[in-house]
Amino acid sequence: MRNIVNKTKASKKRFKALFKGIPIPTYSWQKIDDDLILIDYNDAADKLTKGMMKNYIGTKASEMYKNQPEILEDLHRCANDRVSIFREIKYGYMSTGVERFLSVMYGFIPPDLVIVHTEDITVKKEVLERLKKSEKELKALTLKLKQRIGMSEEKYRTIFENTGTATVIIEEDTTISLVNGQFEELSGYSREEIEWKKSWTEFVIEEDLESMKKLHYSRRKDPESTLRKYEFRFVNKEGNVRDILLVIDMIPGTKKSVASLLDITKRKKAEEKYRYLFDNAQVGLYWSRLSDGKILECNDTFAKIVGYDTREQSLASYVAAEHYIDANARSELLKEIPDNKEVKNYEIHVTKKDGTPIWLSISARKFEKENRIEGAAIDITERKNNEQKLKESEEKYREAYNRAEFYKDVFAHDINNILQSILSGTQISELILDNPEKLENLKINARIIKEQVIRGAKLVSNVRKLSQLEEAGKNLEKIEILNVLKRVISIVKKSYEDKNMAFQIDSVDENLFVKTNDFLEDVFENLLINAIRHNRNLIIEITVRISREQQNGINYLKMEFLDNGIGVDDFMKERIFKRAYSKEEIFLGMGLGLSLVRGIIETYNGKIWVEDRVKGDRSKGSNFVLLIPEVD
Repeated sequence: MRNIVNKTKASKKRFKALFKGIPIPTYSWQKIDDDLILIDYNDAADKLTKGMMKNYIGTKASEMYKNQPEILEDLHRCANDRVSIFREIKYGYMSTGVERFLSVMYGFIPPDLVIVHTEDITVKKEVLERLKKSEKELKALTLKLKQRIGMSEEKYRTIFENTGTATVIIEEDTTISLVNGQFEELSGYSREEIEWKKSWTEFVIEEDLESMKKLHYSRRKDPESTLRKYEFRFVNKEGNVRDILLVIDMIPGTKKSVASLLDITKRKKAEEKYRYLFDNAQVGLYWSRLSDGKILECNDTFAKIVGYDTREQSLASYVAAEHYIDANARSELLKEIPDNKEVKNYEIHVTKKDGTPIWLSISARKFEKENRIEGAAIDITERKNNEQKLKESEEKYREAYNRAEFYKDVFAHDINNILQSILSGTQISELILDNPEKLENLKINARIIKEQVIRGAKLVSNVRKLSQLEEAGKNLEKIEILNVLKRVISIVKKSYEDKNMAFQIDSVDENLFVKTNDFLEDVFENLLINAIRHNRNLIIEITVRISREQQNGINYLKMEFLDNGIGVDDFMKERIFKRAYSKEEIFLGMGLGLSLVRGIIETYNGKIWVEDRVKGDRSKGSNFVLLIPEVD
């Protein structure tokens, strides 16, 4: 146990040392209630603020950034949404009062920490401005050289010396014939050591030399088509390597070239640090073209989210938006992003490399003028699937609960009626036994009691079968329908021997097959008993007409159960089949029979409805119509 504790302490010390030693100023905020508290900072941050950071430990973000709501918003968004955020801002340090340009990265560390890395990119900004100025001055110098090729050496050198960047004149044989003060400073050599004594090739590292030589000679043959601006690595007198942006062009009418060299070493290092953060971010980062959605840049995290092993594969294959995102969904996303502003946590459906659909949470910024979108993506497919499963589970639970309540209520209602009828029949029988003249009525009363017992048994059976319907559709087999129908008619006749009934079957064929199960007998039995019970005629007439019908390319057997009973009111034609589990339906006397029938037919992918036997006159009887898919 002591070893585990010691190892844990050692691990925490190493983590603390790693945090303190990060070369980029880094601050640690902890989310407490609805605010964030500054709890730590590293050595780089302490050095940057000249030791003043200790005065701000324990300070609330709402107080420190009350005048900078955009920073406060980013801190809360990182903490609440658990996302990484990149931002470039102009920031005035409260500790020193100095104003600088910063590249800021916010990262979330569970359960409640926000780590903020800040990098001073003021130099990068200045270098870019100097580059623009240098290019402009070089163009001006070239123009002046064209216009004043015959000017005096003194005026020429004055212009040359004041270009603002390291500048050289290069001869056809690669000799440097003229340098300015900035080049002396860059190279570490004096002009006396360089001019007409050194070749520019002596200042280029070996890996870049061959390609630059080809450009040197190509420029003298075809200056218009030769590259004028590119980067290379420069070696000074001490052997130090610097990253240089070279802008070069020919001096008209000569074989000489004039070159301007801008030291971009700091900018390159800044880009490398940014690239490291970009490549190693735990969220998928990408740039896409606004016009067609093509992915222009991304990190490996994004590539893996969309189904690729590396960013290179993704960039090569993830060509345009229509390959991975629905056009309407992309249009809706673009509408949600105001120009130069962000959309946060927008959920969108996309397609992976292998065609698998996934859900992404997108935070993105649109740049109309640059035809570009920058975004961060998180795969939320598992969360969305879990939400859907939870929703389906809740719906199933709710349906099961309502169904159970319905079964309970209808069973209690109907069984009470049945028991009441049996009790009444028993009481009447007792009265008959006291009156010998009415003994003949005892048989009738006994039959009534028997019917109620049968009715109770049927009620129990229906409840049980309704509860099994979800499994019923899984075990279907090929069955000849006429045999089942004839068998059920025979059983119904025996159950109602006291009724005067006439059955007729009109079939289109002798052998008709459907894919069903034993519940088909319950369908026929319920429909036939329903026709008998709701019939007040001395002779009960029931005709079963079987024909074929095609709907939407499916071949059905159409079975019509026609009777001469009391019919069904138009208002009840749909309601009698519903399985809405409502108490209101129980007390309308609907029971479970026809709900069971519809449930069974639906497991066969069939349909059922009721019509008037004589259209427009329900008093002439009913026609219950079944459609069941026919099989060969």
